[in-house]
Amino acid sequence: MRYYLSGVADRDDARLLLEMGIPNILIDPFQFWQIGLDLVRQFPHVALDSGSYAIWKNEKRYADYEDIPRIQRILDLWDGFDFWVMPDAIPLPLSKDDLPDYRGSAVATLGIWAFHADEYDPQRREIPVWHWGEDTTWLEGYWQSERKLGIGGMVAIFRGGHRQENKKKKHLLDTARTEVVERLVTLLDNMVTDHGPVDRLHLFAANHVPSAVKLAPYCTSMDSSAWLRAARYAY
Repeated sequence: MRYYLSGVADRDDARLLLEMGIPNILIDPFQFWQIGLDLVRQFPHVALDSGSYAIWKNEKRYADYEDIPRIQRILDLWDGFDFWVMPDAIPLPLSKDDLPDYRGSAVATLGIWAFHADEYDPQRREIPVWHWGEDTTWLEGYWQSERKLGIGGMVAIFRGGHRQENKKKKHLLDTARTEVVERLVTLLDNMVTDHGPVDRLHLFAANHVPSAVKLAPYCTSMDSSAWLRAARYAY
């Protein structure tokens, strides 16, 4: 399994990781331009995220088809990515304390777009993303037709009660994380049993080590920004 570091914001971050000998990074289109191609291409393995999470977090809107050219321009400039991620629409949570509510949401992934082929191509490197909380029929569809996909929507879940000072709330969030991970393991078990393993399964934002360990047997890759905690929290 390949493990990518994410959250690489700029040239200083990239230089630090290169000096540390880190071989794998996952970046989004915004970070790509902040880092620069000259540094990006020095990493042995680079994956390109869609930027949908950054759009959701910073611009408070869904990614849409107008965001696709942002990725296309980068791919026209450099074709050295291990894989790249299809833009997806991430429903906004009701408040800053809520998880996104996917019930009744429209198609999360922007379906057939510039890179999508009519038939399965084992050489194709773009992947759709299924988010925890979406209808599992989308996961099953990606699993059967694409054979390459990512699992997202886990940022707040993996966080658990990490930022909670209230012990009761912390316990509830930590318990919820454990339950979700177990349900996801069961779901992936069923997918493998019914349809066999996929060619690529990337787990996004695997920042909680025990959860990442449980899910690792199903993944070909995952990413984490937990390395940034040393700067944020001094550990």
